[in-house]
Amino acid sequence: MGMDGVWRGLDRLFTGLLWLAVMAGMAMTSFVVLATVMRYFVGSPFRFTEELVGLLFVALAFLGLPWATMHNRHLRITLILDRLPPALRRAADLLGQALVLVFLAVFAWQSWEFAAFSLMLNSRSDMGGIPLFPWMALLPSMCVAAAVAIVARRLHRPPDDEDAGPGV
Repeated sequence: MGMDGVWRGLDRLFTGLLWLAVMAGMAMTSFVVLATVMRYFVGSPFRFTEELVGLLFVALAFLGLPWATMHNRHLRITLILDRLPPALRRAADLLGQALVLVFLAVFAWQSWEFAAFSLMLNSRSDMGGIPLFPWMALLPSMCVAAAVAIVARRLHRPPDDEDAGPGV
């Protein structure tokens, strides 16, 4: 399997994660609406809704990270980069990717230590008793997936239309 096969496999995986992020957003919205109805029309809100909505928001944000990274769909401000000659623009892009890889590595390491500690303590949310480790493990795992996406993108060099993400 060549780089094209690896790219397609990662694309399928990251697209699946993106759909999970979409479902987390839909569930989050549903719980907010349901909690509002329960609070104002029934007079008895769910105890766990706010905690679950917060956890679903983390899932929404981090599950979409690898896909957005792989397809260069992050918001960018390119006011200065657009004025640079192509060679300097490529160098700035490479420097930016290197800095993001360093950030992802540090964040993944730190968030993994935090998640592992929560697993050791069997941490649960206060009101709903929701286990926190699976939600916390999303942070380092999605950082690693985003780092893989950066490397895959660098090696694969997708078509020009994919390079033109928002802000370009």
